Amino acid sequence: MELRSKRILSTESLPGGNRRGTPGAGAGCSSMRSAGDKALNRRALVDKFTTAETVRDSTSPLSTDHSLFPSPNSSPKYYETQFSSSPTSKSDISVDVAQETNSVTLSAPTTSKYKKTRMKWTDEYNEAILRSYYSITKLESVKISYRKLLHTKFIQTFPELTHVTEQRVADQKRLIFRNKLVSEEKHAQIKREIAQELQITTGNETLTQQVYCSLPTTTANDSSCSMRWDDTLNKNVMRCYYIVTELETNMSAYRTKLHLKFTDMYPDLSHISQQRLSDQRRSIVNNKLVPLNELQDIKAEVAHLLKSNNTADFLSNNNTQEPCFVPNSETLDNSLLPVDIDHAENTQTLNLPNQTLTTTLDSQITTTTQNSRVQTYETEACENSQEIDDIFKNALDTFANTEPTKRPYIPKQKTSKKFFKIVNYINTTLLPKHVDGDSDFLTLQSIMYVAAWTAAKANGTRLLETTTTNTRQAQTHRKPKWEIRLEKKREDLRVKIGRLTQYINGNRNETLTKQIKDIMNQYKTHSVHEEPNTEPTHFLDTLKQKLTVITSRLNRYQACTLRKLQNTQFSNNEKGFYRNLKTSTANTHTNNTAPLNTPTPDELRNFWAEIWEMPKNHNNEADWIKTEHERNINIAPMEFEYVPIETFQDVIRKLHNWKAPGSDNLHNFWYKKFTHVHPFLHNYINKFIHDPHTVPDYIMTGITHMIPKDPADLSNPAKYRPITCLQTIYKIISSCITDIVHKHIHSNNILAEQQKVCRRLSQGCKEQLIIDSVILRQVHKNKGELHSMYIDYRKAYDSVPHSWLLKVLDIYKINPLITHFLQTAMQKWKTSLKMSDTQTEPIAIKRGIFQGDSFSPLWFCLALNPLSNTLNHTEIGYPIMHNHSEQLANLTENFSKDICMDFGIDKCKINSVKAGQIIQNINYQLDTGQQITSLDHNEVYKYLGYNQARQIQYKDTKTKLLQQFKHRLNSICKSQLYSRNLVKAINSYAIPILTYSFGIINWTQTDLINIQRTINTTMTKNRKHHPRACIQRQTLPRYEGGRGLIDVSNLHNKQITSLRNYFHQKASESFIHHAIVQTDKKLTPLNLTDKNTQNNEKQTDVPTKLNAWTQKSLHGRHRKDLCQNNVDKTASNAWLSCGELFPETEGFMIAIQDQTIETRNYQKYIMKQRIPTDQCRKCNSSSETIQHITGACKSIVQTDYKHRHDQVANIIHQKLAKKYHLIPQTLTPYYKLAPVLENSNYRLYFDRAILTDKTTHYNRPDITLQDKKNHKAYIIDIAIPNSHNMQNTISEKLTKYTDLKDEIKRMWRLAEVTIVPIVISTTGIIPRQLHQSLNTLQLPKYTYIQLQKAVILNTCRIVRKFLQQDCLSQSISQQTTSPLQHHTLSETNSNTALTRTEQLFLESSNSNTSTQ
Repeated sequence: MELRSKRILSTESLPGGNRRGTPGAGAGCSSMRSAGDKALNRRALVDKFTTAETVRDSTSPLSTDHSLFPSPNSSPKYYETQFSSSPTSKSDISVDVAQETNSVTLSAPTTSKYKKTRMKWTDEYNEAILRSYYSITKLESVKISYRKLLHTKFIQTFPELTHVTEQRVADQKRLIFRNKLVSEEKHAQIKREIAQELQITTGNETLTQQVYCSLPTTTANDSSCSMRWDDTLNKNVMRCYYIVTELETNMSAYRTKLHLKFTDMYPDLSHISQQRLSDQRRSIVNNKLVPLNELQDIKAEVAHLLKSNNTADFLSNNNTQEPCFVPNSETLDNSLLPVDIDHAENTQTLNLPNQTLTTTLDSQITTTTQNSRVQTYETEACENSQEIDDIFKNALDTFANTEPTKRPYIPKQKTSKKFFKIVNYINTTLLPKHVDGDSDFLTLQSIMYVAAWTAAKANGTRLLETTTTNTRQAQTHRKPKWEIRLEKKREDLRVKIGRLTQYINGNRNETLTKQIKDIMNQYKTHSVHEEPNTEPTHFLDTLKQKLTVITSRLNRYQACTLRKLQNTQFSNNEKGFYRNLKTSTANTHTNNTAPLNTPTPDELRNFWAEIWEMPKNHNNEADWIKTEHERNINIAPMEFEYVPIETFQDVIRKLHNWKAPGSDNLHNFWYKKFTHVHPFLHNYINKFIHDPHTVPDYIMTGITHMIPKDPADLSNPAKYRPITCLQTIYKIISSCITDIVHKHIHSNNILAEQQKVCRRLSQGCKEQLIIDSVILRQVHKNKGELHSMYIDYRKAYDSVPHSWLLKVLDIYKINPLITHFLQTAMQKWKTSLKMSDTQTEPIAIKRGIFQGDSFSPLWFCLALNPLSNTLNHTEIGYPIMHNHSEQLANLTENFSKDICMDFGIDKCKINSVKAGQIIQNINYQLDTGQQITSLDHNEVYKYLGYNQARQIQYKDTKTKLLQQFKHRLNSICKSQLYSRNLVKAINSYAIPILTYSFGIINWTQTDLINIQRTINTTMTKNRKHHPRACIQRQTLPRYEGGRGLIDVSNLHNKQITSLRNYFHQKASESFIHHAIVQTDKKLTPLNLTDKNTQNNEKQTDVPTKLNAWTQKSLHGRHRKDLCQNNVDKTASNAWLSCGELFPETEGFMIAIQDQTIETRNYQKYIMKQRIPTDQCRKCNSSSETIQHITGACKSIVQTDYKHRHDQVANIIHQKLAKKYHLIPQTLTPYYKLAPVLENSNYRLYFDRAILTDKTTHYNRPDITLQDKKNHKAYIIDIAIPNSHNMQNTISEKLTKYTDLKDEIKRMWRLAEVTIVPIVISTTGIIPRQLHQSLNTLQLPKYTYIQLQKAVILNTCRIVRKFLQQDCLSQSISQQTTSPLQHHTLSETNSNTALTRTEQLFLESSNSNTSTQ
């Protein structure tokens, strides 16, 4: 046994799981490691409080982390600004709202240390609400949308009650009527006073009364009813229109302002959308619903009002100086919001010259149930909110005046309820304090960055306050202290072993002798159980054993660290993980021995600067340009005033959360979740488009990452692909423009059929390959003639002239506002090239398209669209003769010359086929003297990823695809990913290699079955799948008990069906697709000519797989157990849904559930092996089945079964002890069960007999909890039976302790004693009764996941240990058997011994279960 040094070492946590005790001893306690470091970590419990309001259940099982906010279960909504430190008791839960109105100080639960009281609704408040209600509803004659007005009037009357919400005021109004909180005399008096006021107002015949006289019959919530627009409404629509447009002199964003004016004038018509009101205004003008003379009168009246600047005399509460582009409240889709904000309180106050305009973002949304997709996180004060405020303040001081591109990087955040509550608190509390209508864009951007920094910092992320070069790279290569320490120990031991070996060999020099003396003094003790070392050989053996221990520990720690690093990278940067996986598995021997020969920054910059910084102008006098102009002369000009709010919302919603940001380091996630800034962003986007010169220069600056195309040629700058990371705000602007332009292009059918990349709903390259395949196959089949030319542009994206890009926008009549914005943006385009750790100076982009945004592909397709139109109008197509192909080539060459784009001659080829054979020596000479040569007989051309000549090389392509697929599959299986990540990697990294070929290459059902078998066998070789486990479970969803792998056959057949449906649908619209459908008679796997369902379209759905699994006599037993009425199937499969076990352990557990472990019973009756008996090898009392091993063997009851039982008890005991403050709330590693824990209010026993007055046979439950304060007790008993015995065990537990329950109740003078059985199956099946037991103990809802994991890990440990001991005993018996006996027993031993695959599987499980 190694003696540890007494010197103080680093106290940081070590990897590798449990370091002492029996393997797996940490399962279920603080020492047990979780695969995601979530499920089984011991954390301090968050107290749960309850109020009379609705309590929402958490939906995430992984919600046990500490957070700056309490969980949603303890998130009541408060109406006061004071706080209470004591939670309400259980009796407080039933406090009714009616009782609340008459109570003075009802305690409200809160997690803060300050006292919080509920407000008292006095008679003055109640009378004011009643008076306002009757006044607004005209004595209840008009009840349309009264709640908002009622709330506004109440706040105006009592400004100190601004925190009271609209919903709360409406509830109080209802209580006034229901509970008669205002006396009948006072009630009648208020009604009389309001009636008199209404009569006076009616006599004045004001415009407001005219509004109510003309109210439509439809309601705000009944948008389906048709509304009658009378003359008064129409006139007022035009009146509002002339006011907001200043008599049509200022048309910018008038629709939003018109809607605001109209709804201010007609509050009861606020349900009318902005679009509907705009349509009505247009209908009034087009259909002359208001006579021309009356319109002239309205204009004169408005002109007088505008001149006197007194529109308030005409329209109350209107303001002519509202800011532009304020989004409409009704059209702001609440599905965009990440959290459900209290809409009555989430308002934006814009400072105006004369008064304050308050716009509500979602005034129409009054309940959170209108959007079930949005999870609600209440905005509430919390004891840790001050910490967030301090972080925000410090960050604002640090970054407020810094350049946006010089700020530190904020990494991707791990999502959790804690994190979303932090984000919501910042969004609803901090941002409204710092962002308003007066903030300029740079300030808005800085505050957004500060908010993102604050959220990441409060979430526990380590952030730097200054930008340093290569910080992340340096951190990645830094060795941890434990590794440095162990490596130092290892080297020291090796040196000492070498010296001691020299000494033993006879070297006796003075220096060595002195050193040996020191070694012997240091390592005199081998272990505390043995005599001290005396001989040099003894010391040498001690040193060698210590070296073995240190080396093994170092390897174990490194493997654990690698596992954590890989899984962390997979979660945070999946593409980066695949990139590293590809690099680590490639043959990089040459790269490892020699430095990479990459171009220098100057070489890289000079090469690309020659392309980008050299502007060129297209030939504007070309005839084909004039022809293209004439073709599009009848296209209606594109209409555009401003970016609609719907488009902005749609773009924001579709953003990928953690796409690489630009130099401002703001991910898309922050733009999506900080919804408070959305109206201001929308405003600035429209402002930028209307006035591009106001756009900050840094928005147009990107960082271009150089990705090598050919790893074998890294020195050539031309062999790099430039991928630009643009600023997120620029990508949002370009996405909005893309949506608007695409609608214009689609409505006018501008894009040619051949431009499939940007035609929405097309199949892209796959569609083009299918068309190409049909043509080549038909030519080959009929031995026809075909002449085709493959043309490639040299640096196509990077060489398009800006003049031509602008010209093509003019040809297709894109709105001048957008064209002007793009033209101005072009002049500011800059980028810096980045490769590895180097970055060049910025390069001005004066030629080519700024890649990296969504508009670039569409713009490039528009630039080449005239070429497609020109070729189409020649009416030359397949079959093409040689002279015709030259004519098409001439047209293409002239087009390219006019737009200053060059051919990449090395990638251009001619493919001429005649009589089924390739014709050589047919070349095409360009005007520059260069030649495009023809293909040779043995030469192929790679087109859209596939090699082809006379036809696509199907056989070779299929072989290469399978090789790549197997390589990626092996790489993934050799990684250290957890089970769920492993399956996800196979689905998203290995299988997509084949997906692209589905529909192009003919994959038979046998091929697909072999692919699925390859996945299973590869996982088996890497000990991640048992060879005899149920096949159906591999491709079933995890929530159904499967592992979640993609069914390759279903995926193939689904894509075949999708492609067939697409071509058949397009055949009625496109002559190309019609011709392909008529021609494809088994030329491709689609067989488009036959419209009947094909054999390769049949799919096996999930119910069919479940039925096949259930019908299996052995594998189906676990499925039948899951489907019992008393079993919670979802909870029973939670360990699979979480997927945080090692894949070896997961595969082993599935084999146990499928009962395919080679027990004696399995060998004799399933494998039909000849063994003398199937009795248990340990107890010899019953048949050795898997159920017997996991839960019925008498010989291991007091050892292995007890260990598993105690791990479950450990979890329950620790949670109860922390809940009732019997132990410290901090993390307790290696938690040990204490027999007695007690404080002034609670007492907790573990495995301790209860002394009773009367004789009680069962007086020693597992856990006993006594609540002294409430005079209650809980008798908790834990059992882990086999699946078929769960209900009997529960019933037994309930009846077993009945006598003890009565005795405790009488002796301890308790009001209530409850028996709580905690029962889980040995295979992790969760009975429904377990949820009731956990709820009775008031433990977290998802505690069962931790209990289930402890049971599963220990069950795997029991089975592994059981079978391995048998292998060891067989090996010993064979060594001690005589030759004759050995000959007799050889057959039996060969039958009973485990297979090599089984042994490897068990060894893998042995090496990983204890770590988990």
